[in-house]
Amino acid sequence: MGTARRTLCMLSMVAVLAAGLAVVPPAQAGESAEPQRHGCDDAARDCVEQQQGFLPIPGGANLIAAYLPVRNHPKARRAYQALLPPGFELPAKPVFNLLAFEYHAGARVPVAEDVPGMLDPRGGAGWGTHWMELGLQMRVKFSGTGEEGWYYIAIGTDGNIAYGGIDLGYAKYRAHTTFDQWPDRWRASATVLGDGTYPHADPDTWTTTMALDWRADERAPAPVASHERDIWAGRGADAEFFLKPVHQGPETHRLLRPFMPAVPAQWLAGGALPDAAEVPPATGFEPMRPGWVHVQLEPNLDLYDHASEQPLPNLLAGTRYTLADIVDVDTVVPGVAWRLEQGILFTQSTVVRGSDGQ
Repeated sequence: MGTARRTLCMLSMVAVLAAGLAVVPPAQAGESAEPQRHGCDDAARDCVEQQQGFLPIPGGANLIAAYLPVRNHPKARRAYQALLPPGFELPAKPVFNLLAFEYHAGARVPVAEDVPGMLDPRGGAGWGTHWMELGLQMRVKFSGTGEEGWYYIAIGTDGNIAYGGIDLGYAKYRAHTTFDQWPDRWRASATVLGDGTYPHADPDTWTTTMALDWRADERAPAPVASHERDIWAGRGADAEFFLKPVHQGPETHRLLRPFMPAVPAQWLAGGALPDAAEVPPATGFEPMRPGWVHVQLEPNLDLYDHASEQPLPNLLAGTRYTLADIVDVDTVVPGVAWRLEQGILFTQSTVVRGSDGQ
């Protein structure tokens, strides 16, 4: 693999992995909130013992995230079942997670000239160190092991390199993305432009596929479990799964992507340090800010890829279902906003089924 191809693969992975900072479902009554150990994401020593590799990517991020509960109706459960990708089953608690992500790095990374179309979203040459993505995930259970995790249904992105992740199996589609911030309000959207151009496209052809409008409220219920700090400190992070080719396979990839502070002391110590050792922004995180999120989703998945070079398979194709049969596509739910000034640290993906898997 040449330098240009390695750069494309690495940066495409960074884009979606960083976007995948999904909060974990709240612990249910009778369940333990204690995170399970998964290996390299729990402690540095486990990387050595299990011979797992990891790749640190420095940078910062802004995140809005909200759960969308599945409708309390048998039809919704049937539609959720129909949406499941090949090789996955219903989880214990079906749920959607919608998130918006803005990533920014501290330095520009040049891209080799033989990689076509590698322009940043602001029009300059090379890799843009700032891009935005909005993603819709569903909770799944991998049939091969019974492990639960997240699966991306669609990811709207504004960056060329980030969009290149579709070749690696990520469910990317091209969109005009926004991420606006005020002291107590954050707002993000992904809009598909009918003819793929901006700002010259006809507004009548625009489709807002995903939107989140978060407003701060300290009284809002927390949408995450009480051990969220442990999750985000890289201990017990949920796995993410994706299929290559997108939504089809046969390759099934499992991904662990803990997001850690610039100095991941707890990870290096295997979680043995006292809480006092986690001090923002160096060795700890600022807390997530609770609030309410106005969520909007385009229910027809066929409209998501109208401005994309490659088609994004519709997991509900051939059924009579849309996303509106599963969740409320225009609603207000508890959610969080999170400003992260730390570094990203994630493990490389593992093929768990397919050409290199079992």
